[in-house]
Amino acid sequence: MGNFILHSDYKPAGDQPQAIDRLVKEIQQGTKEQILLGVTGSGKTFTMANVIARVNKPTLVLAHNKILAAQLCSEFREFFPDRHIFFLPEAIETELYIDNKKLQDRHIDFLQYGRCSTIIDAESLPDTINVVSSRDEKRGIKTRHDLIDALSNSKLTIALTRQDNQPEIAEGIDTLTQRYWECMLSGVILLGRAPQELIDIIGYDPTIPIDMNNINQQIQSILKDVTSYQELVDKNREIAMRLGDWKLRVIDIKNKLLYLGYSL
Repeated sequence: MGNFILHSDYKPAGDQPQAIDRLVKEIQQGTKEQILLGVTGSGKTFTMANVIARVNKPTLVLAHNKILAAQLCSEFREFFPDRHIFFLPEAIETELYIDNKKLQDRHIDFLQYGRCSTIIDAESLPDTINVVSSRDEKRGIKTRHDLIDALSNSKLTIALTRQDNQPEIAEGIDTLTQRYWECMLSGVILLGRAPQELIDIIGYDPTIPIDMNNINQQIQSILKDVTSYQELVDKNREIAMRLGDWKLRVIDIKNKLLYLGYSL
C-alpha cells in the first residue's frame, strides 16, 4: 500500500518527540489502549500524524462529532497528500422513520427544534399556525421517540448547517448533520440550506432556500400551498431511504478500500 510519508514544514517540539516515541513503542509492543493528553492547540493531531508515519499502517480515526471529524480529515489529507484519506459522511438508521401521512393530513404546521429553534420567534407567527417547539416545556421534545413522532406529524421545519447559524463552532466546516436525513425520511418540508456534502451524495438540493429577511412570511406562504410540496418530500424520502443508511455508508467505504487493493 506504500509508505505514510508525512508532509509538514514543522518538526516535533517540546514534549512531542517523547510522546511520539512512547506511543509508537507501545503500539509495536501490542498495547491495545493509550491516551494522549493535551490542551487545545497543543499539536495532538500533528503528534498522531507522526505516530501514523512511524507505524506505517492503515489507520481508522474516530471523532466524537461531525465537525471535528471533517477537520481531522482535512488535516490528515495535508499531512499525507500521497495517501487515500476518506471521510465517512453522516448517515442514519432509516428503519426508525416511518412516513405514512401526506402533508395535508399532518397536524403540526411548523416544527421548531434543535439549534435552529432560535432562527424565528414562533410567537410572531399567526395563531392559526400550529407550532411545536423543543423549547416549550409543556409540548417540548424530550426523547428521540418524541422527535420521531413529531417529525412524522409535521409539515415544515428549518434546517441549516452550523456554518449558517453557529459559524464560531463550525470554523469553516460545512458538514452534513442527521437533521437533514431525519427530516427527509419523515417527509417534512425543509426550509433552509443544504450542505454541499449532502448535495454531492444525493445529486440535488432537497431544501427550499430560506429568505433570512422574510422567514415569517415565507413560512406562511409555504403552509398555504403545502400540497404543492408533496412531490418534493416524497422524492426526499425515497432518496434518503436509498442513500442515507449507515449500512450503505459502510458498504461504500469497504468497496472503495477493496478497489484500492486493501484486504478486509
